[in-house]
Amino acid sequence: MSLKVFILFVIFFGGFIFLPMLQTHCISKLVYALFLKERKTSTVIISFIWKFALVTIIGITWFIISLNIDNSVFYKYTGDVDPIGFVLIIEQAIFTITFFVNLFISLPLIIYKYSKNKDKKDEKKKNKAKLAQTIAYVIALFPVCVVLTAASFISMRAMEEERYTVKKPVMYIYPEKEMDLNIKFGHEDYIEVSYPKYKDSWNIHVDTDGTIYDYDTDRNYYALYWEAKDNVIEDFNDGFVVKGEDVTSFLEEKLEILGLNEREINEFIIYWLPIMEKNKYNLIRFRTTEEVNEYMPLEISENPDTLIRVIMDFKALDKKITVKEQKLEKVERKGYTIVEWGGRELK
Repeated sequence: MSLKVFILFVIFFGGFIFLPMLQTHCISKLVYALFLKERKTSTVIISFIWKFALVTIIGITWFIISLNIDNSVFYKYTGDVDPIGFVLIIEQAIFTITFFVNLFISLPLIIYKYSKNKDKKDEKKKNKAKLAQTIAYVIALFPVCVVLTAASFISMRAMEEERYTVKKPVMYIYPEKEMDLNIKFGHEDYIEVSYPKYKDSWNIHVDTDGTIYDYDTDRNYYALYWEAKDNVIEDFNDGFVVKGEDVTSFLEEKLEILGLNEREINEFIIYWLPIMEKNKYNLIRFRTTEEVNEYMPLEISENPDTLIRVIMDFKALDKKITVKEQKLEKVERKGYTIVEWGGRELK
């Protein structure tokens, strides 16, 4: 982990953990002071209000800073779990464990000591203070645990809805002779939907015209289709900024460079045009075949002479920005060829 990522970790996680911890501390101090009755109630409450307000302002400021960090850098460390959800789950576990430890272990022990030493003035005072402190933490932790549990639940539901998916990858196969093939994905656990159904692998027969016969379904297909979860980090160090109205001509030009034929380009544009042309601008980057292979390794029983794998990452922009133009290498199709394309919209 680089120093930069480590610092971002500290800021990001601190922002989410700092606020509830400080607020819990303030609430526990309030309960503690009221229990011991060493100061006037009004003085205790006033002191609580200004301290709680101060830590809330500090915590919210840190929290806002955390939200403005590009948390995509954390995905390689949190797996498929959204970093915010990851932090909330950790927080929920920490606070919940602390709550139950105080409630079912510390509190009974202190009550026992308090009742046992009730005739010893010094011990009684000391145990009374410990009892007050423990009760204070239990009372303070309870609402925090409830809030964090609810937040974790909401976050997990949101993650299920907002998880990125590479959309409509289709695979065309153009052999020079009829052949049987077995095609297997390296990360098959990522697969969410496929047609024909992917079961450990695809066992197929392919004609020279590209018609695919699937042995499992006993049906013919013109392409193999799949979609999969995809949380690959894309920071758009290079790419293209394209007006919505210019998407068609842009894709026709760039996809031809990447090796797609007219039919494949037509299908690509038919799928993505309704989504992209309504955006004022689109920030676009094409993953290379090597990058796609790293994300979703492909094992083919007979390797093609030409393998073209294109995934387009894009996101909508309200205004034009400057980005280094991505250099695309011209792809020439030779011999037995497999072509695959898909895309992913980022928020």
